[in-house]
Amino acid sequence: GGLCSLCPGYPQERIAYMLEDYQVKVFLTQEKLVNTNSQNQPSNYLSRYRMAKISNQLNTNLQSVLQPENLAYVIYTSGSTGKPKGAMITHQDICNLLLWIQEAYQINSTDSILQYTSISFDVSVWEFFWTLLPGARMVMAEPAGHRDSNYLINIITQEQITTLHFVPCMLQLLSVSRGEEKCTSTSRVICSGEALPVELQNRFLEYFNCELHNLFCPMDAAIEIPQWQRQKLSDLKT
Repeated sequence: GGLCSLCPGYPQERIAYMLEDYQVKVFLTQEKLVNTNSQNQPSNYLSRYRMAKISNQLNTNLQSVLQPENLAYVIYTSGSTGKPKGAMITHQDICNLLLWIQEAYQINSTDSILQYTSISFDVSVWEFFWTLLPGARMVMAEPAGHRDSNYLINIITQEQITTLHFVPCMLQLLSVSRGEEKCTSTSRVICSGEALPVELQNRFLEYFNCELHNLFCPMDAAIEIPQWQRQKLSDLKT
């Protein structure tokens, strides 16, 4: 089966549309988020309470008939130009991306990756699975913690984060914050999601002694496609 992640903060209309469009069979959620008045919510849902009730069932692995071309997950667009559209990503798509990103950046068990992206956004896929692929360490930020630059600097410093992802607007927030000199553990920042201005690149590299990589990330092409490493004192644009 394929996964479709829903953010509890979405408007009810968007959630209802996604549930209907994706034809959800099983709904994994928390009891407090169950909306019994929703006509689109599947009656077959799993929560921590229900999972406990079925824990006495057989725990042997099911026979897998999975193929590389089978659907892995669907992530919906914002719908800013109409109704949200579901981008369908197969297992071979995401495996190809993970193998490429590991070959390109070669993290290992000594690395710590900051995970803060909502599971309803595709960057979270590589934050989770790329981290686990070579046995690196995942540090999960508090919900909405990425909106607080002081919190970000503290968690980067305390947890010795080596690799993290920012959209340019968040990179801007971090670049004008005090305390960036504390982030000495960071060796690599990956930036995607928006245009990355030259001025912002220069400001970031002035204060942070680490690599800055600019990636392009259409969600219907398994998250990332091209990448370019920004160099100091360069006015090249991507």
